[in-house]
Amino acid sequence: MARAPMPTPPIANLVSLRKHRYGCDPSRYPIKSVAYVISHTSLWRIVFKVACCGSILAVIILIVLLATALKPQAKLISPNLEWWGWLIGVLVVFVEAAICATLLIVVSQSKAQTKVFVETMRIEGYWRENEMKPQSTIKDLNLLKKAFVVRIVTLPIQIVP
Repeated sequence: MARAPMPTPPIANLVSLRKHRYGCDPSRYPIKSVAYVISHTSLWRIVFKVACCGSILAVIILIVLLATALKPQAKLISPNLEWWGWLIGVLVVFVEAAICATLLIVVSQSKAQTKVFVETMRIEGYWRENEMKPQSTIKDLNLLKKAFVVRIVTLPIQIVP
């Protein structure tokens, strides 16, 4: 008597073991990229530099906004209930710091993506200096693209969940 095929678990819909167009399941790209960066020490400097600069920049922005904007906002929000005004003021400063840091980190992250791409192509032996031209900061920022504007406008919605 033949057995009925086992039903596939729901996770199988997300992570597939079948052959894909480019030879690998796209859901595994983040794992493969982390393993690639770990195995190639020349990429470490680029990744850690961006992570450290981003963290330091975020802390500096937060300290500056807490020192300069917290007191006026707390007094403006609720002059009668001081504790409530201070609580909401702190939350508003956190949101402002997150928005400022996001806008400033976009530049360094975009430059780092370009540097990681170039270094990866050099490691793999596919980089041809004479065919590639350096990308401008304006193109790195993607300020004129619809996706960037949508990302900035929907940033508060993305923070909520």
